[in-house]
Amino acid sequence: SVNVVIIVFRASQDYVNFIENLSSPILTSFPVCNGCAASRTYLYMYASVRSRVFYMFDLISDSFSIIALLREHPKAHILTTGHSLGSIFATFVAIDVK
Repeated sequence: SVNVVIIVFRASQDYVNFIENLSSPILTSFPVCNGCAASRTYLYMYASVRSRVFYMFDLISDSFSIIALLREHPKAHILTTGHSLGSIFATFVAIDVK
């Protein structure tokens, strides 16, 4: 049985990511708690890839997705991590699967 599911994200990959990072200080409300705020740019970037993140295919198996894995192992601990921009996505995923 799987006890831990680890989800890892990469850092910025191209010049578009770096340009988007420059506009990251603009904050907007973030509905996870009263008074919370998050970068509007990062929320937009995450929203644009969210469905692909949760339904991505593994290179080994055509049926692998985060959703399928969590359904198959509902009691597994979920760890998310990433570097730079990836750490932001890891945080948003952790909030989504909470």
